[in-house]
Amino acid sequence: MSKKWERDLSVDGSSLVIVGGGFRGCAGALAICESGLNVLLTEEINWLGGQVTSQEVPPRV
Repeated sequence: MSKKWERDLSVDGSSLVIVGGGFRGCAGALAICESGLNVLLTEEINWLGGQVTSQEVPPRV
């Protein structure tokens, strides 16, 4: 990895960038935050939750 690419990965002082706000992305971001690091979580649509929330699928009980 080039030094220029490494510099480009630093976004707003975040330790880690997670692309995708589905269940896995949210769970990963939460775990990283609980360990004391800063996380930038991005999602292309206006809400988190991925397929479950975008398809209005009710949770199983």
